[in-house]
Amino acid sequence: MDNIKFVITNYDFLKKDYLVNLLETKSGTQFGFLYKKTEFNKNRDWSLKIFVRKDNAIVICGSIRKWYFGKYTLKNLTLADYKECMAIIAEKLGLRKKEIMLCSVKKMELSLSLRLDPKNRFML
Repeated sequence: MDNIKFVITNYDFLKKDYLVNLLETKSGTQFGFLYKKTEFNKNRDWSLKIFVRKDNAIVICGSIRKWYFGKYTLKNLTLADYKECMAIIAEKLGLRKKEIMLCSVKKMELSLSLRLDPKNRFML
């Protein structure tokens, strides 16, 4: 699982403390970025983009795998990792786990990172 876009419509409270560069567009939609330091690459953060629409729906999009593990990782996101990501996002945004787990997934890219033996480079 890599690039994802999901929408949360039923929630009680949204904490915006962790959103960086919170801006508002002309249409009234607010958006900011949610960063997470990674163990893999402590010098670089990767962010998820968070939109709060005028109808108060929360739209979260970006590479959840890179956000969780770091930009230059070959690790694959498992179901357990996905659940942990959702729990972290819920905690940072002040949502209950149930609210975020009942989100509507609008887009999800599935991918797999493979390590190849250097002697087989010619196959690519």
